[in-house]
Amino acid sequence: MKNKHIITQNKMMQHLIDNFVHNPNIRQSKETVLILLQGQTGTGKEVFAREIHDCSGAKGKFVAINCAAISHDLFWSHWFGHSKGSFTGALNDRPGAFEEAEKGTLFLDEIGEIPLDLQAVLLRALQEKKGYRVGEMDKERTYHIPRIICATNIDLETAVKEKTFREDLYHRIKRLMIEIPPLKDRKDDIALLSHHFLTQINADITTPKVMPDKLKEMFSTYEWPGNVRQLQEELKRLALLSQDEILDINHCSRELKRHIARYYQPKPIDTSKIALTLDTLIEKLAKNTHDTWALNRQKEGWHYGEQHGNKTNPCLIDYDLLPESEKVGNRNIVREIMKAILAYDHLIVNGNGNLEQCHKQFEKLLIEKTLVKTQGKIAEAAQHLGIDRATLSRKINTDGDLKKIKNGF
Repeated sequence: MKNKHIITQNKMMQHLIDNFVHNPNIRQSKETVLILLQGQTGTGKEVFAREIHDCSGAKGKFVAINCAAISHDLFWSHWFGHSKGSFTGALNDRPGAFEEAEKGTLFLDEIGEIPLDLQAVLLRALQEKKGYRVGEMDKERTYHIPRIICATNIDLETAVKEKTFREDLYHRIKRLMIEIPPLKDRKDDIALLSHHFLTQINADITTPKVMPDKLKEMFSTYEWPGNVRQLQEELKRLALLSQDEILDINHCSRELKRHIARYYQPKPIDTSKIALTLDTLIEKLAKNTHDTWALNRQKEGWHYGEQHGNKTNPCLIDYDLLPESEKVGNRNIVREIMKAILAYDHLIVNGNGNLEQCHKQFEKLLIEKTLVKTQGKIAEAAQHLGIDRATLSRKINTDGDLKKIKNGF
């Protein structure tokens, strides 16, 4: 059976849908079905509740109340209604959510935020299916609500232990408890949800947007602490700020940019397993750092130190030559590639060795040659090497060979 609201291909989600949405025992129950939805903020608890309602064939409405948004004095009025003149501002009779959800579904979101003294009122309404409007204490009403769905993003079991949630109410509503998984545990849904949300967004804008492959890759590797809601809002942001038809990665939120920078962090390279050719080394390095730009430039014929038009690419990936969309995280990549090229040069001469060893060996050789050139003058050598005198002195004094060369002049 096709889902009306839930967009998923995830097995965990589909299992929940089969057991709680399309289950004929739940759909056809003559008693009021109480369901508790638990899950992080933004996982789609209300969407799941609407799916249950719409697939039930209910004759009544879906009525949703956010319990976290109601002040203490207005809970009773929101739940059960009020009569005209019962309090200041009560200009007309008003039915409560329990009345409006007759023969339908009542959705009580953020139920863990209900004040403790009012939880007893809710418990009685759930048990007795009765209540009265503010100003009509002598006129109790009976409610017939086939489904009452509660939702929370807090652990109610812990809240019971901490005495912030009534144990009897918890046991009353947890008969059918559904744990909605966070988006990080259903990453196979990210591309599907992105396509769905972008289709909705494109229907409301003049220039339809397209997701580039790199953005899809970034989305698939992000943890999404704000879950489905964060994904939807991120796409809305990109669509508003990207002026071309391609969603621009530079307009990602600060959280996504941090992730992109971490994602591009260079990874250690085992040079002993790399074939001793410069192109292979660069290709391996680019793959290890997820740098598709470097790979594409290599395929286009770019090589180390070549001239391209009026620009020279001194190290294959020159940060200043990168397009803006490729700059996030590439400063470390430039350093790693330069180190790898230096290591490669050393490997050709001296054989295999790890990257750090090769880098240190090259540094030592460079200091040796500079000391010889400056006849052991530390200040002049430091100026040639582009480091301060104290740093160079420390490097020389901790290496016996360099100390001998310096003392030989």
